[in-house]
Amino acid sequence: MARGADRDEDEEEEEKDGGTAWGSIFSIQNVGGNLFTVLQLALMTWGIRELRRAWAAHSAAKARAASFAQGSAAPAFAGISAAALRLLVDTQPLPYAIIDCRPREEARASPAPFKDVLVIPEPELRFALQLPPPAWEARYGPAPLPDRRKAVVFLSANGRRSAQAAASAASVGYSRCLVLQGGLAAYMSEAKSERRPARCLSRHAVALLLQGQARPVANGGDGHAEAGHAAAGGCAERGGQPPVVVVDLRRHDERALYGAIQGSVHIPVDQWARALALDGEAWEAVYHCPKLGRDALLVLACRTERRSTWAAQVAHDCGLRRVFVLSGGTNGWRFDPQVEVYDGYKEGSAPPAPVPFEVEKVDEEAATKELRDLGLLR
Repeated sequence: MARGADRDEDEEEEEKDGGTAWGSIFSIQNVGGNLFTVLQLALMTWGIRELRRAWAAHSAAKARAASFAQGSAAPAFAGISAAALRLLVDTQPLPYAIIDCRPREEARASPAPFKDVLVIPEPELRFALQLPPPAWEARYGPAPLPDRRKAVVFLSANGRRSAQAAASAASVGYSRCLVLQGGLAAYMSEAKSERRPARCLSRHAVALLLQGQARPVANGGDGHAEAGHAAAGGCAERGGQPPVVVVDLRRHDERALYGAIQGSVHIPVDQWARALALDGEAWEAVYHCPKLGRDALLVLACRTERRSTWAAQVAHDCGLRRVFVLSGGTNGWRFDPQVEVYDGYKEGSAPPAPVPFEVEKVDEEAATKELRDLGLLR
């Protein structure tokens, strides 16, 4: 009796804790249940649970995509103008892929005017970007699956589908999504216009500004000063930005291996467009400095000028008024032996040896004249 009582207590305890499958079956059989019916009910319960779980995951992904599309402090994608896309394609300042999100029939009837464009209609994009390589190749041919670490430009007829596609891509890990503003119609119109050249500043002028020996006028001499210009291009001692903000657009490895201009802010070029879409609080959290105002005096630097020229177009499209490219790039910066000259190389390949150079002194007279001629000094 004691053993039977102990067994009954154990079985009752198992039932309270969920029990085992065998315990549940024996318990139901003891009250006259049918084993086949029990298995059917168990499978039905499991199926309903899995359907609910799948639906919850789908709803969560849809909500994330919707919140990305509506924008947030850290937007999932950034818009670029037709002029910026044209410059990206013509000068190749960074690795990228282009995805045409229009229906296949529409894309075949009016192909996008770019090489190596992937046609993936917006409704199937999220699924496609998660395919394993063999399944991707079987469906889309030899074109490689876009790298999550590289920029991806999304195209559509007017921009609506591409924004939805970029939000979907961001929800599965693509962090450098770009959307062509105005769609392909805007690009075709831009292709007929003349390119706007970037404005450059010499290394001497930039060095003079960084040394604090030249204080630029707040509005660049163009008569567009604002009441809030102190925070945008004003005084560092009042907690705002310094007279000039130099942004280093090179990769992390380049900056670490070959040195950087003292005081420069590091924003790799493939993050630039999305960085400009951040709100002020998010910008400061990521880059540890006030966000650029419309009248900030901004100088963009890379190894030469190619990445800076593209970034200048993006900055101009975002409304920044005083944007300059460092003439000659960091390779032309001859004032600091720690900022080395080097040949270009691809990320992941062996870094080249630095090229020797003689350190120069800042030509203050020439720099002052240049800044005055540009209306940057009184």
